[in-house]
Amino acid sequence: SFAEKLEWGNNSQLKEILQRHPGGFDLILGADICILPICSSFA
Repeated sequence: SFAEKLEWGNNSQLKEILQRHPGGFDLILGADICILPICSSFA
């Protein structure tokens, strides 16, 4: 198994991944991570 960075809408990353893995994939798992800065009112 492996992981590749693929940002939404980044065609150059997509092309690189497809060149390295021309046979395709059985499963693609995506996740969004949102990091919120700590506001001084919560400190």
